[in-house]
Amino acid sequence: MPFADVALHVLATVVDRPTDDLALIDAGSKTFSSDQTAKGVRALAADGRDLSVRAANEEHGYVRGADVHQLRIGDRLRFVPAHVCTVINLANDVCVLDAHDRVSAQWPIDARGKTQ
Repeated sequence: MPFADVALHVLATVVDRPTDDLALIDAGSKTFSSDQTAKGVRALAADGRDLSVRAANEEHGYVRGADVHQLRIGDRLRFVPAHVCTVINLANDVCVLDAHDRVSAQWPIDARGKTQ
């Protein structure tokens, strides 16, 4: 599916740049879950840049790719998760954005954690 058709993004902030080829974001396995593609990707940058979440601990995602050198601490990035179902199940609510990227609504996830 083209990225323009993706209905859900995870918004994350760059919190560290420990090396030239690595950025840490404030979204880890508690956001993306442990699901990943066959190539080990948990999420891809929604803007098409070569940035992917390749590993995660509970609170932080490890972003790699050719465009990591462009990132600065405080940058906000949108990611397309590898598996949306678990992302939603881990969230209490989601923000709905209008055409100008402003929050127009906040929807609770009524079924959060209801898997049995």
